[in-house]
Amino acid sequence: MLRKLAVWLGLGIVILLFYLFYEKPKREQEKVAAFLSKGKPAIEVTGFSYRKSEQGAVTQAVLRRTSKYPDEMVKDANEKAKDDKAFPSDVVKYLPAGFIKYWELVEKPGLPLKEGLIAQVIGSLLTLELKNPIKPEEQEALDRYGLDNPERSVSVHFEDGKSLELSISPLNSDFGVYYVKVDGDPNVYPVSELDLEFLTLDLEKLHAESVFSTVITNVEEITLESSGSSFSVELKKMSDPKIVKPFTGKASVKSLQDIFDELRSMMAEEWLSYGPEFNLSKYGLDKPLVYFQIKEKNKNEKLEVRLGYQPGQNNKPVGYVSTYNAVFKPSLDPIQRLIKHISNLRETKHFRFSIFDVTKFVVNDRHFVYRDMKWFEGTKEYPSDAVEKLLTSLKEFEAIRFLDSKTLTQPEMSIEVSTNTGDNYKCQIGMSQTKERVVECDEFFVISENKFQEFKSALENLK
Repeated sequence: MLRKLAVWLGLGIVILLFYLFYEKPKREQEKVAAFLSKGKPAIEVTGFSYRKSEQGAVTQAVLRRTSKYPDEMVKDANEKAKDDKAFPSDVVKYLPAGFIKYWELVEKPGLPLKEGLIAQVIGSLLTLELKNPIKPEEQEALDRYGLDNPERSVSVHFEDGKSLELSISPLNSDFGVYYVKVDGDPNVYPVSELDLEFLTLDLEKLHAESVFSTVITNVEEITLESSGSSFSVELKKMSDPKIVKPFTGKASVKSLQDIFDELRSMMAEEWLSYGPEFNLSKYGLDKPLVYFQIKEKNKNEKLEVRLGYQPGQNNKPVGYVSTYNAVFKPSLDPIQRLIKHISNLRETKHFRFSIFDVTKFVVNDRHFVYRDMKWFEGTKEYPSDAVEKLLTSLKEFEAIRFLDSKTLTQPEMSIEVSTNTGDNYKCQIGMSQTKERVVECDEFFVISENKFQEFKSALENLK
C-alpha cells in the first residue's frame, strides 16, 4: 500500500515539475507571442511610430503605408513563405524589394526613405523574443523600471486593425539591458540591447542615401545629354552598344560603364525638394547640365536623372531622380566627370571582337580559316600566335576622327572578319584624296599610317 502511494506521489511530483518548468512557461510564451502579434508577416504591417525622449528633448517619427502593395509584391511575399517554412523568422520579417515606395514619413511627406533601415526595424520588432517575465506580484512601482514615463515607445499597426505597442526604458545603459512592457500584458521583461535592433534607429537618418541602383546589364536603351549634345544608345548587346541618334556608330563600353559607376556611387547628403513642395525650376533642373533617360528591360516606365548647379549658390551641385521624384544635394560633385564620360561616348576602336572567337579572316584574296584548333590558309597551317598578332594589330586601329561619308574611290585592301558570336565585320582600307589613311566599315574613320603599316607587316609575315 505504501509502495503504491509512493509511486503515485512520485508521479504527481513529476507532473507538477513538468507543468512548472515546461508547460506553464510554454503557455506564458504563447501569451507573450499573442501580445507581440508573433507570426504576422511584415507584408501586413501598415504603420510604425517611434518616440524617443532624452534629457527633456522629444523626437518622434510616424511612418505609414500610403496604399496597398501591388499584387506582384504580395505574391512574392507569399511565395517566400512557402519556400522558407524551415526558417519562419525570415518569412515573418521578409519585405519585397521596392516596398518603401508605398510608405511615407508623416512629418515629411514625400521624403525618400531608406528601405533597408525601415525593413530592419520592422523585422526586428516582429521577431522580438521576450522571456523571464517579472510578474505583477513580483513588480515594484513602474517608476522603478522607468516605465511610468518611458524613454522610448514603439507602435506597429497591421492590416487587420490590430497593433503592437511597446514601452521601453533602460535598466542600466552601461550594461545594455532594458525593461520592456507590452500593451495589454501585465508583465515587465528585461531585454538585452542586442535584441532591440530598432533602438539604433536614428530619426535624423531615415532618408535614403543611395539615389541610383540600376545595373547597366539591365538597360536596353539610354538617352544622354550634355553641353548641347544628345545621344541615344541601344544596349541590346552589352559587348556591342550602338549609338543610334544623331548618327549610327559604336558606343564606348568603358564610357558607359564609367557613367553607370558614377551614377551608382552618388549619395544624397540632403533631400532639398520633394512631396507637395517639389520644384525642379527652383534648382535649375528644368534645364539640367547633364540628363539621362534610361529604359530598363521588361519595364515600361523610363528612369530620369538630372544634374546641374543651383542658381545663385556658387556652383552647388543638385540632382533629381524620377525614382523618388525629388531633388537632392549629392555628397560629391559628379557633374564634370559625367560630362567628360559623355564626350568620350563614341568608341574610337571599331574592331571589338575577341580574337578567340574569330572563325574566318579574309584580307583581299587571302582566306584564313580556324578549324580543329588550328589556323589554315587553304591547306597551309600557320602558327596561332602569328595569326593572333595580325588580328590584334587590326583591333588596335583607332579612329583619329570620323567622316560623314565614304571617300575611297580605289580601296587598297578589303577585310572580312567572321566570329562564332555573330560579330562580323566587312571593311575597306585605302588612302583618301587628302592623303589620309581611311577605314570604311559601317562607320567611316581616319587611322594613323603607323597602325596600318603594323597591320600590313603582320600580314606579310604570314607567308
